[in-house]
Amino acid sequence: MSDSAALQAVARPRTAAGVLFFDEADRVLLVRPTYKLGWEIPGGQLHPGETPSETAAREVQERSASIRPSAGSALTSYER
Repeated sequence: MSDSAALQAVARPRTAAGVLFFDEADRVLLVRPTYKLGWEIPGGQLHPGETPSETAAREVQERSASIRPSAGSALTSYER
C-alpha cells in the first residue's frame, strides 16, 4: 500500500450523532460501552444514507429500550 493510500484509509472523515437526555433533576444520561472504558452519551456513527436524526434514534434504541423521549423533547443538530 502506498503512503497516499494508507493516509486516505486512516484520514477518512467520520460523521456521528449523539443524544443528550436530561431528567427532571437536570442529570444527563450516560451509557457505559462494553467495547471501551469510560462513559459517554448515547450515539454512534452514521450508516450510509442515514441522517443524523435517524442515527440518533437508532443508537438510542440499540442502547436502551427503556429510553422514551417526552412529547416536549426538542431535536437539534450541529455540524462542523
